[in-house]
Amino acid sequence: MSYVKPTAVVSPKNRWRLTQVLYEGEAGGWAAAEGQWDENGRWGDVLAIRWNGTNKAPIGNPQSRGLATWFIVPAELEPAIRKKIAELQREKALA
Repeated sequence: MSYVKPTAVVSPKNRWRLTQVLYEGEAGGWAAAEGQWDENGRWGDVLAIRWNGTNKAPIGNPQSRGLATWFIVPAELEPAIRKKIAELQREKALA
């Protein structure tokens, strides 16, 4: 079994809505995505990251009750992480 692709990480369904995957590393690498998160009944745009799984451990991290989930990046860290993601996207496009 291959690892759970970032586009398939939709849990918890009642609090998370995936908008787009910004970066996807290989198996065992990391991924970043934009989405919406429900915080006390208010939906807001967020940046999220996670470790991709591997063939031996397909769910990756974080996970909850055996389901792949995302880690919501604190707002204070978002600018630095977005900057690095943009650099990686440019490098990937040039390769």
